[in-house]
Amino acid sequence: MEDQESYVAPFSLNEVIESKSADFKQGDVVSGMFGWQEYYNAKETEVRKIDPSIAPISTHLGILGMTGLTAYFGLLDIGKPKKGETVVISGAAGAVGSVVGQIAKIKGAHVVGSAGSDEKVAFLTDELGFDEGINYRTNDIENAIKEACPNGVDVLIMSVERLRTLYLHI
Repeated sequence: MEDQESYVAPFSLNEVIESKSADFKQGDVVSGMFGWQEYYNAKETEVRKIDPSIAPISTHLGILGMTGLTAYFGLLDIGKPKKGETVVISGAAGAVGSVVGQIAKIKGAHVVGSAGSDEKVAFLTDELGFDEGINYRTNDIENAIKEACPNGVDVLIMSVERLRTLYLHI
């Protein structure tokens, strides 16, 4: 929701003002990617109805929205980690990376996350339950990955472009 550099423009949840669709009625809360504007004439296929009785509507901008879906499907449909495998996540303290790590732990993986400060590394291990955390700014990342992943890396989630080259050489 913040106006900062991202692969997608910031957006918000909206309320249906008027509808000619049987699927949506006035007052329904919906999510869609149609930019910052006061009103938008959406097609049924452009919006998704939010049920506020399931979870707070704000969660649909995070864990139940694009952030959570990116983490869930990226890890489970593409990475497909198996119990006991090692999952390494760059940018692990970020929105998507932190969710990926928690899902990987649920799946029984050995989870290693990299982040850019000791505080973020502590957050990964102490709060989120990652097995290992690496500060890529203060550690020799290549050796740190080798130490944290004695059996190699089975699944790699890249959230930070500048680390991609180092990981690919390990």
